Formats: sequence, C-alpha cells, structure tokens
Amino acid sequence: MSDYIALDLAKSHLRVLHARDDSYIELLIKAALKAVRNYIDRDFSEVQLKWGVPVDSLPEDLIFAALLIIGDMYQNRAAQTDAALFINIACERLMGPYVRKGVK
Repeated sequence: MSDYIALDLAKSHLRVLHARDDSYIELLIKAALKAVRNYIDRDFSEVQLKWGVPVDSLPEDLIFAALLIIGDMYQNRAAQTDAALFINIACERLMGPYVRKGVK
C-alpha cells in the first residue's frame, strides 16, 4: 500500500533531511493511506478504475490528504491519548469526492 507515496516525497513534505526517522515515516505512510482508504470506504483499485487513474497511482488530492495526515501524525506523535484529535477540514474536502455514498 505504501507504493503510492514514496519515502522521499513524505520526507520532503515533512522537511526531514536525515535518515533517522525513515522507518517511522514509512510506517506513517502506511497508516495514512489506510486512514484515507477507511475514510473514503473504497479500495484504491476501485478509485483507480472509476476515476481513470493508472494502477500504480492515486488521484493527487488523495495523495495530498495522506500527506496532511502524515504531517499531523509526525508532528503530534507525542500527543496525550486523551487529547481529542479531529480530521483536518482540508483532508475532508480532498477526500470528499471519493467517499462511498449510499449502500454497498
């Protein structure tokens, strides 16, 4: 699943120049893509087919939503568990067109 976002792209988004956090950032990429998939309630293969996106890619707005989630998780990794974290409104707007509506 992390094939959709390269480590270099995520590190550039986070402005990370060192390699110390590479394995952690790779984990964040996987978690963010899973969060996007869960939010839109569609498999990425369905998105690719419906929106005519190549098999090895995702629409740019979903990639950017995942990058925003990665940034939030990276910046707030030490947040207390009782803190209320809400989804970024920009993420909702980016993922909105892809959300499954109605009954499966």
